[in-house]
Amino acid sequence: MVCRRPDGRRPSPSYLASELIFFLLAMVGCDGPSLVRRSVGPLRRTGPIPLLFGKRLYIFTPTLDFDKKAGDDVYLGPSTNSDATCLNGVFRYISDHGRRGTPVTFTKFNYTGSSGSGIHVTEDINIQFDNASLKLCGNNTTWRFGDFDVFQGARLLETGGTIIGSWFKIVKASQSPIGRDIYVLLNCPGPLVCPSCPVDECQSLGVVLQEGKRRLALVRHQPLRVQFSKV
Repeated sequence: MVCRRPDGRRPSPSYLASELIFFLLAMVGCDGPSLVRRSVGPLRRTGPIPLLFGKRLYIFTPTLDFDKKAGDDVYLGPSTNSDATCLNGVFRYISDHGRRGTPVTFTKFNYTGSSGSGIHVTEDINIQFDNASLKLCGNNTTWRFGDFDVFQGARLLETGGTIIGSWFKIVKASQSPIGRDIYVLLNCPGPLVCPSCPVDECQSLGVVLQEGKRRLALVRHQPLRVQFSKV
C-alpha cells in the first residue's frame, strides 16, 4: 500500500519529514508554551499535528456526543445594516450539518511568509479569511473588532483590520474532553502595544444573536470554544 497525502497525491520525502518532525514535537513536548493542535479524521478528534502559520484552516466549534447540533464552522457573511460592498461580518453556522466555513490563515509579528513554524498557545497572531473569491472584492479580510454596537451590547467581529492593531491569542479551554484539545480565542493588545501583557488583559470571543444569525463578538461570559481542521 502506498501512503498518500490528504489531497490524494503521493507524499514527497520533504512532506513526510515535516509531518514526522511535528508529530514528534507534539508527542514529546518542549519547553515553553505548548503547540496548538488541529483535529484530524471524520470525528474531528485532536491529532498530533500542530497548526502552522500560513496554512489554510477551518475554525469550528466542537460537536459534543450528547449534542450533535453544537458544532458549526466560522464563516464570512454580510453584516446587518451595512453598506459595505464586500462581505465583512464574521459568523458561525447554527448547525454542524451546514456548509463548510470560510478558510482562515494565521500570521504573526515579523511574519516572513514561511509556513514551517508551529503556532504556540498564547502567541500573538493575526487572523485573516483566505478564499480565492474574496480577492476579487479587494477587501482586507484581517479580523478586527468594530465600535461598540448599542443594539447588541457588544463590539462585533468584522474584517478590515490591520496587522498592527488586530491581535489575537489561542488559549486552551478548561474541561476539554478526552482526546480533544479545545481552545478559545482572545482579543489582546498585541506585541507592539504590550508585548508582556498577560492573558488577563485580553477579552474573549463569543457569540451574540443578530437577526437569527450567530455573530462573533467580544463577550464577558461564555467564550466560544473552538477547534481547527485542515482545508
